[in-house]
Amino acid sequence: MTGRTPLFWFLLATVLSLPPVVHAVPSVLYPLYAPLRSIQRFAQDFATYRREAQQEAIRQSIQIPSPGQDLSDTLTHNPGVSLLELVDARPMGYPQELLLQGSFGNPGDLLLVGPFFAGRITQRRGTLLHGLTLYHPSVCVSARPKHSTAWGMLCGGRPPRLRFIPLYHPVQPGDTVLTAGVGEVPEGLLLGKILRVVPSEVDPGFWEAEIRPFLSYHSTRYYRVEEPER
Repeated sequence: MTGRTPLFWFLLATVLSLPPVVHAVPSVLYPLYAPLRSIQRFAQDFATYRREAQQEAIRQSIQIPSPGQDLSDTLTHNPGVSLLELVDARPMGYPQELLLQGSFGNPGDLLLVGPFFAGRITQRRGTLLHGLTLYHPSVCVSARPKHSTAWGMLCGGRPPRLRFIPLYHPVQPGDTVLTAGVGEVPEGLLLGKILRVVPSEVDPGFWEAEIRPFLSYHSTRYYRVEEPER
């Protein structure tokens, strides 16, 4: 430590702001260093509070429950509700296929979780059902940004993409995407949030947006069955 001035140690502690540096600071500088650490902790706590408040505001603005919540109470208090229990979701990471168990559902029926659209049933064998998620390429549904009247098609993929939104309708990352009600899927079901927006590769007059689905399929235990609109 010889040859180092007190100013050197003070600047080092201030720049690095790491707890181990405190032990390298001469004790004579502790009265100066402690207030800086207190200010830093306050700034970190305030940033954490602000981030959590923003996340809560977003969650409440779209009024969605936790996608992974246990819906067994719904089944107990509403015997008429047709729920299927998840057996497996594969592959890991971006599950495209679901294996479900239950007494309800037929090929073509919709899979919902509260206000979320989850996918479709494709096969049934006894009490086991096979379903496809929003990550599967064969799943397509009419969809629109929450604050827009223009609708396009959300097509499954990794990630899913919202296609054919005209350029004169502004679309922003973070926008909520809902079902548009064109076709067999009811209007207003939650799909996901827009991650990235780029001009369409197919037609330069349209937007194309990457979507992050709201649902975490691996942690969602129960799925509701609903017949498609005809």
